[in-house]
Amino acid sequence: SNIYASDGFKNLIINGFRDNVGMQDKVVVYALLNTFPETKQTFTHSEMHGALKRHRCQILSDDLDRACTRLVMAGVFIREGQKYEFAIPVLPRVIRANYDMNYLLSVAKKEIAL
Repeated sequence: SNIYASDGFKNLIINGFRDNVGMQDKVVVYALLNTFPETKQTFTHSEMHGALKRHRCQILSDDLDRACTRLVMAGVFIREGQKYEFAIPVLPRVIRANYDMNYLLSVAKKEIAL
């Protein structure tokens, strides 16, 4: 698990996410990371809606569908039937370890005027 601690690896993962994911899609990811424990591996649309609602992010069902599709295309999520999971399992751990989730979510919400 030493590779996870290396700055190069950490920066590669974080920069890939930061550079390839739009702010609305980041809100979805941050809401999930802010709501669910690290042990949770898969997420349904219903759980995503719950997480977004809990953090006062009003997002239409179609917009959430589009965000999930973009997150799959960006290589952040993989879809298994009706569930989504992180394509890179260490991504949530790396983001949580290096950033304050409440801060990231509040900044992202402001940027997209939520």
